[in-house]
Amino acid sequence: MEEEEIDGESQLMCDGTDRILSNRDKHHCPFCNYATVKKDHMKEHIRTHTGEKPFSCPHCPHRTAKNSHLLRHLRTHTTAPYSCTYCPFFTTLKANLRKHVCPEAPELRSNSKTDYEDEHSQHLHAQGEN
Repeated sequence: MEEEEIDGESQLMCDGTDRILSNRDKHHCPFCNYATVKKDHMKEHIRTHTGEKPFSCPHCPHRTAKNSHLLRHLRTHTTAPYSCTYCPFFTTLKANLRKHVCPEAPELRSNSKTDYEDEHSQHLHAQGEN
């Protein structure tokens, strides 16, 4: 961990490590001993305590605490080769299509999850991906 000019104080951080604080450490977490000079870093840090996730995906219910994580997530929706037969869901990962529970699937409406999974498996075979 980087050390800054010492003003004689040491604080215990969230991860249990000690950090030497300088007069530049102006923002202090109200939940723990974390301190930073950057206001934006403090906003992001406080979300680890509150669970706030203000960034939401326009394509699915996914929400995140950091904008950079949302941007990374959005890539899963672009140029995605795997898509649901029954709804607009699509993904870059075959595993995500297998985990997808589509409310529009007729098999799911009849409470037959095995048939639903078989249909998605056949859909993947039709795309030549299995």
